[in-house]
Amino acid sequence: MKNFKATILMWAIAIVLVIFVSVGVATFFHKPGYEECYRPAPCAVGDTNCQKQFDETVKNEIKQCEDSNQVLREAYEKKVFLSYLIAGFIALVIGLVLKNSKIVSFGLSVGGVGNFIVGFLRYWGYLGDYIRFIAVGILLALLIWIAYKKMR
Repeated sequence: MKNFKATILMWAIAIVLVIFVSVGVATFFHKPGYEECYRPAPCAVGDTNCQKQFDETVKNEIKQCEDSNQVLREAYEKKVFLSYLIAGFIALVIGLVLKNSKIVSFGLSVGGVGNFIVGFLRYWGYLGDYIRFIAVGILLALLIWIAYKKMR
């Protein structure tokens, strides 16, 4: 029964750590909202010249609005990505350094890896193929090195 409780507590620490970082990100980094990109046509019913001119103007405005929002979203997701990576790295290092409590050590280590995963998943679409490959390779090498050095 003691091992069962310890296992539950380890996983609870890991899960709550990821939730904590997620709530922190939502609290300190405000997600950019969409500007109002669409507006009703000011043309009289049946005025086709006005409608054509309005449609072309609106298309250009919508494209500019969407481009602007995309830039804001990408900058936001980059901040979020870096926040998850930093929090994950700190938690992983603390978890590996702790010697007195295996429960806390495991929880922080797994929570740190969880933050890496969440960060990568959120920013994955913005990373190029080579950057994805290199980043995941570095993360894998780091985890293997940590496992080799610390878990002997």
